[in-house]
Amino acid sequence: MNDNLLKQPQRYVLAGTDIAGGPSVAGILVSGVSGPEGFSKEKKFTSTTSGAEEEKYSIETEIALLGDEVRSMAEILNREGFESESKILDTHVLMLEDEGIKSRLMHRIEEYGESAEEAVVCVFGEMKDRLLESDNALIRERSADVEDLMQRLKSRLSGIEQIRELPVPVRNASLVLVFPELFVSNVVEARNAGVAAIIVESGTGFSHAAIMAKAFGIPVLRVNGIEKLYEAMGAIVVVDVENGRLVIHADEDDISSAALASATATDEAYIDSPLNIWLNLVDTDSHPPESLHGDTIAGIGLFRSESLLTERLSGFPSEEEQYAVYLQLCRRWKRYPVTIRMFDIGGDKTVPYFSLGPQDNPFLGLRAHRLYRFHPELFMNQVRAILRAGIECSDLRILFPMIETVEELKYLQELLASAMEEMKQQGTAYRHDVKQGVLIEVPSAVWILKDLLERLDFISVGTNDLLQYHFAVDRGNINVSNYYQPEHPSALRMLKYIADAASESGKQITLCGEIAADPYLVPVLYGMGFRDLSVDFHAVNSVRLSVPEGSSDGLENIAARCVSASSIEEVHAILDESGGSDRLKPLDHSNRGTGFIDPVCGMVVHRQENLYSFTTDRETYFFCSPECLEQFSRKPERYIR
Repeated sequence: MNDNLLKQPQRYVLAGTDIAGGPSVAGILVSGVSGPEGFSKEKKFTSTTSGAEEEKYSIETEIALLGDEVRSMAEILNREGFESESKILDTHVLMLEDEGIKSRLMHRIEEYGESAEEAVVCVFGEMKDRLLESDNALIRERSADVEDLMQRLKSRLSGIEQIRELPVPVRNASLVLVFPELFVSNVVEARNAGVAAIIVESGTGFSHAAIMAKAFGIPVLRVNGIEKLYEAMGAIVVVDVENGRLVIHADEDDISSAALASATATDEAYIDSPLNIWLNLVDTDSHPPESLHGDTIAGIGLFRSESLLTERLSGFPSEEEQYAVYLQLCRRWKRYPVTIRMFDIGGDKTVPYFSLGPQDNPFLGLRAHRLYRFHPELFMNQVRAILRAGIECSDLRILFPMIETVEELKYLQELLASAMEEMKQQGTAYRHDVKQGVLIEVPSAVWILKDLLERLDFISVGTNDLLQYHFAVDRGNINVSNYYQPEHPSALRMLKYIADAASESGKQITLCGEIAADPYLVPVLYGMGFRDLSVDFHAVNSVRLSVPEGSSDGLENIAARCVSASSIEEVHAILDESGGSDRLKPLDHSNRGTGFIDPVCGMVVHRQENLYSFTTDRETYFFCSPECLEQFSRKPERYIR
């Protein structure tokens, strides 16, 4: 008996740092890196040692295959409601398709006789180094994306790709994966495999990978010296992110406590909340009503109908094709209110079979309802299909996006009335009592909101575009994305005005966009008067938990203080003082991409058609201006790592 006790592994605890929060979980420790601990096997590729042409062919082939793989992942995430997360993968695809990067890879092979693998390590390594040299913390974080792609390409080109293959005894058990660094591809694979938690040695909560892990609900803990963990592979561990602990060789008490914490978190996800949570959908197949717990949601707050357009290769869908989709939607969500947004194409949503004409700035060009002035038949076909299908649901709501004036609203309402009269004359069955709403996304609509409300049944606030236009900031431009500040007092005052106007009119108001799913800001939104939030499926539980029943006392006062604040720093101080920092740090609402960086000023610049460049024996550098180029050329070693 004593001998057996002596042979039992000893329990010990390592301190860690929260990267992506979540409840305590127990699982089996498994390495996520290559090697025997990773439970991996070899997957052979074509040899790349037969000359420059074969090296170039190999690199082109593997880049294309990896691009297709990442693109497929992005499409799956987008269909499942992870729109922001899918855009992270889109930036990876853009890097793989970048002609400048491909040219540099070919140059390394041709001029230096390097293998495809060596060229990838050199070119992507230099890109990573440049990002790490930036003074901008967000740009430095993007170096992990470059490293991720480099490692995946290197693995494929070396002739061996690691394919995680778990041994039979642990297939049905919870797993805890260990990685030296957290990469986007790791998180996506972990989600697909149902991994309980991830342990890493480096990374922060603002990296793309951490953002994805938070969205997927995968706890991530950073622990120093993970080499110690490789001796414990296969051990039962408890990951306690909230208290920053990793328990190795966990005992029964540890496991029971973790199970209780996890069960409590699950139960709390469905506790009563004064918030009314509406669901955003991009298709009719994902997240059926039976996957929800009781009355978790109030209804469908936003069905993004343009998904019918973006998945097609040619031609707008006919009325009958649209009717079939809307009918499935309304039947599936029969007992819920269903809100269908009219087509919102333009901006960053284009279709390959229709030209929007010359647009130097697509977000200020031909978009959404403006298209109907040229092609009213597109509106008529869609609204007829919606009205016919709407008979099948309890409450049909049509949402007009991007309305900027009362005149434009009147025009659309006239088209709607015309479609209804036409169907009446034809004897076509349709929904007569459809509710009409506007998506408030343009600042001009805010200042005529009371006039709009007189003609509407409800409104929805599209904060992504509204705040982007409010700050005159393109969130996709990394040089200015830090100016996109949803918690800035000027933004909060505008939102408060909208909430008050809706309340005075007695009209229902819903808020959607990234900040609707930000637990750091949701209590403030509630305090300002927003009781209805429309979010993607994965955010439903965390949003409900951000304002549980009985916790709303004092939120109006906190919101009033934030609205009256004179700076964003003051808002942060108010929220931290009120416990906001205990709930969650502000979400990263900044740009998701990367680019070529001017080594002098740190600005992201274009490579194509850039007149200001400097070529060394290692690489070509690009600049924003002749001044930065001249400063670099005088002393390159000062800026080259």
